[in-house]
Amino acid sequence: MRVLFVEDATEGDVLSTPPTDLRRREEYSEWHHFTLSDDVHGLYGIFNLAMSGNMHDASKARAGVSLAIYERGRGWHGTMNLHPFERTQATPGCIDLVIGENLVRYNDGRYEVSGALKDGSAALRATWTPRTAPLRVDRLGGVVNTFILPSLQVDGVLELRGKRYELRNVTGYHDHNWGVWGWGRGLRWNWGYIIQVPPTSRRRGKNPALPLSVVFGRVISGQNGSTSSDAALGVWVGKRCAQIFLGEAVEIETSGVLDGANVPRTPGVMAFLAPGQPSDIPRHMTVKANEAGDSVDVQFDVEAAMQFLIPHPSDPGHTTITELVGQYTIRTVLDGETRNFTYHGFAEVAR
Repeated sequence: MRVLFVEDATEGDVLSTPPTDLRRREEYSEWHHFTLSDDVHGLYGIFNLAMSGNMHDASKARAGVSLAIYERGRGWHGTMNLHPFERTQATPGCIDLVIGENLVRYNDGRYEVSGALKDGSAALRATWTPRTAPLRVDRLGGVVNTFILPSLQVDGVLELRGKRYELRNVTGYHDHNWGVWGWGRGLRWNWGYIIQVPPTSRRRGKNPALPLSVVFGRVISGQNGSTSSDAALGVWVGKRCAQIFLGEAVEIETSGVLDGANVPRTPGVMAFLAPGQPSDIPRHMTVKANEAGDSVDVQFDVEAAMQFLIPHPSDPGHTTITELVGQYTIRTVLDGETRNFTYHGFAEVAR
């Protein structure tokens, strides 16, 4: 695992060059991932554009677009649509990806994101403007490369089942992941992020404290009978990445079972092949990071879940990516300063 500090998105967030090695072409994967948390409307959204397989042969590659919205008190809306790879335009070395009518581009310091589900039930047109400096981590678990922007401002329009929502100064997150690996060959991960919403007014007689952003993750992969596991947690103070905890300094654990919740599974054909409700979704996730007197303690209480079932490109079976939404409770001690706050957002478990 290697951690790189990146100056801006154009330096570290560009699309990669698919492998030409005949043995690894079909194990290539790459995706752009965006989320938003709109507490005003009680809407929490995921937008993902993904490619995998042999990019040099459209018959052996696939492209998918996921748009899923959790509406507090009403549940999940959305799904994943697959698109013919011939309708994919990906430019290595640029932040420019088009899948069907869906796209991600980077212009004038912000991401332009546009997408819609084929059935017309949901559509999103918005910009994600970075509030923090990015970070890049190469070869997490020995295989996954990731570019991370933990806090962005989201502005635009979300249309959901015929209703239009204006997104104004909503909190958002972005990452971009790529690499070569065999889905289902021991690849697992836990991931989550936390954004401390900037204060709306100054404390009397004091300057407001800079808001914190936290991203944590663990990737485990099994390769040729061996296992590689990496864990990391980064803390941003304002725009700057101020602290990174790595390896044994980070503990991520799940506990309990999310009982009684309706858990949508998508895409439909995969849900048909794996019927029934899952029984192994965690109710809680605990994250602890400690080093040199600094610490981060996180408790995540799961409110709802949705699952994406990713078919293996060459082997039978699938990998399950479980999206979790719920309440974070955070306590940090950094440079002798203690903070306590909460955040409503996402986490993820893949296995």
